[in-house]
Amino acid sequence: MERASTAGVASGLALLLLCAAVSSSAGPPPGQAAPSPGRTFFVSTVGDDSHDGLAPAHEKRSRGPFRTIKRAARAVRSGDTVRIRGGIYVGYAGSWGYTVDGTESKPITVTAYPGEAVIIDGDAHAQPGDPHTPLMQVYGDWYMISNLEFRYGSDNGLSVLGDHCTVTNVTSHHNRGSGIMATGRYDTIERCRVHDNSLINEHGSMSIGWGFGISLCANARDSTIRGCESWNNWGEGLSIASGYDCTIEDCVSYDNFTTNIYICQSVGGLCQRNLSYFTPDNPLQRYVSSQNGIIVGDEQNPPDSAGNRIINNVCMGGDRCLLVGGDEFEGTLIAHNTFVNAFGRLGPSEAACVYFLFGSSKGGRFVNNIILQEGHVPLSHLEAKGISFGPNGWSKKPARGCRGAGDIYGDPRLSMTGPTGPGSLTAEWFRISASSPARDRAVVLAGVDSDMAKRPRGTKPDLGALESSGPAPPGRPVERP
Repeated sequence: MERASTAGVASGLALLLLCAAVSSSAGPPPGQAAPSPGRTFFVSTVGDDSHDGLAPAHEKRSRGPFRTIKRAARAVRSGDTVRIRGGIYVGYAGSWGYTVDGTESKPITVTAYPGEAVIIDGDAHAQPGDPHTPLMQVYGDWYMISNLEFRYGSDNGLSVLGDHCTVTNVTSHHNRGSGIMATGRYDTIERCRVHDNSLINEHGSMSIGWGFGISLCANARDSTIRGCESWNNWGEGLSIASGYDCTIEDCVSYDNFTTNIYICQSVGGLCQRNLSYFTPDNPLQRYVSSQNGIIVGDEQNPPDSAGNRIINNVCMGGDRCLLVGGDEFEGTLIAHNTFVNAFGRLGPSEAACVYFLFGSSKGGRFVNNIILQEGHVPLSHLEAKGISFGPNGWSKKPARGCRGAGDIYGDPRLSMTGPTGPGSLTAEWFRISASSPARDRAVVLAGVDSDMAKRPRGTKPDLGALESSGPAPPGRPVERP
């Protein structure tokens, strides 16, 4: 791919600056007033809901911050911003946008006051009280929620039902329900942290129906989970659970109850550049029959999973690094992933590094992957029909039906450098060495032209998630507060 010349970039930048200068100096057309900026409301633990909310601290009479977040929810209109002063706010933080939406040019922003930490607290799961009401819920469109912490709620931490909403740098933990969920269209959840959620299922007390860390669910469409971290949730870590054209990318998910990344009833989904791993004897392991790195499988219909892409991910540990239902492989591509060392907790008929369940489909491909399994655990298990295999790099010969043209067999010579404990493993551990037999052995795939580190693959790509040289991919995408 040819790059634009620096002269062209410079001239384009100059043109943009010139346009900006002209725009800012020209002002509105004659006779037309400039659009008024949105209002900024403030909330403080020492505020009063009888105030007007228009000052960060009390000034005089009614001029000062609100006391409750839900009071601010009733005040906002399109284009407004709410800045919440630091402190702990116990109880329900309001229904946002039940009657008021933002717009693309005038979104409604809810965030922490600069430099201050805001905690929305459920009072040891006593608040909001209703087992089906989250600590905060967003019904409206074009809301931007950021820099908040939700904890100890009686249900979910944060639920987003509107469209075109963005959740950024939010922490949600120790809720009885899920950490963060979104059900709308064109929503984005980015740089968030979720852990120890779905406490309703703590110690595996439920047979079904537990929650998750973060999920795009209930027919979510064109929405994204990006750059998030999920761990120790008593359900799935990250999921698309009934979604169309949704994405999970650039995330880290580890030591969750049943699976780190769950693709369920997903049509046209994309799971890419994620790090999934389980640590031996992790705190949730003893309470669950099996732990899985990535699952592609449906629970109920509709829709039937089809047309998904699982690409450029790295997975280590668990009872299966990858578990895919045969029926859910319809039109699905699983390519350029690296799967390493499933645990040996289960019997040989139940455990494998990559496990393909019964069922049949058309158009599914498993190609350009590296599968490394040491010890006695089976490398592969195949019941499914209709999957096209190869080329892949296997550490030893897999089940006969998993073999394909161009396969290589033997040690892929991964880097395996750096710590592997909870919260410390990075994708760099999975990079192949310069002497790896997986170098230059992959086939070129349309639409998969870069690796996990976003490095171009070129005309002779390597097997696995990472090319043998180039910049290191991110490990933990966000820092915990």
